[in-house]
Amino acid sequence: MGRGCEVAVKKLRVSRMSAKAIRDFHSEVVLMRALRHPNIVIFMGLVMDPVCLVTEYCHNGNLFDLLHDNSENYAVKIPWQRRVRIALDVARGMNFLHTSTPVIIHRDLKWALGVGVTHRSLNILVDEKWTAKVSDFGLSRFKSAAAHGMMTGQCGTYQWMAPEVIGGHIYTEKADVYSFGVNLWELLTRKIPYDGMQPMQVREKR
Repeated sequence: MGRGCEVAVKKLRVSRMSAKAIRDFHSEVVLMRALRHPNIVIFMGLVMDPVCLVTEYCHNGNLFDLLHDNSENYAVKIPWQRRVRIALDVARGMNFLHTSTPVIIHRDLKWALGVGVTHRSLNILVDEKWTAKVSDFGLSRFKSAAAHGMMTGQCGTYQWMAPEVIGGHIYTEKADVYSFGVNLWELLTRKIPYDGMQPMQVREKR
């Protein structure tokens, strides 16, 4: 519990993380401290020992589980009206990022597993009222970095990645719009894009 409400804790295992992972974690903290929007996960605080990021707790978990968990022949029912609301929630959260000053590019907008990845993405969370919230800003960057050629290519997950990002070109917030389009397809079909393909196979398809 934190400030009278339940919280989620993201722990950074510094001894096992690369210097890049530590930098990404620092960037995530800096960004989240400044973000306040109903469709952005609320930053609650930072613990230094052990190093942890504390955010609001979303009771319905991540959207991957809601879309794809068919354990024991049970699938979570998500009516079309609710799917539309989820899509609008994510769009509002991303619009907030893209209209911020400076513009913030998420760079890893997805809500399902990447091929070969063993953990579930927490980039889209759903609270107890079925409000969808954008999370996980470890790869996010300010648009000003892209203008100066400081943005790295091929970050994120290939299945959701815009062609210009895959190709290592300079890109803008439009790369997030491409990823959101893939998200909409996934929300419509309840399937994983390019399911079963390796990253290089996905790249060839683009």
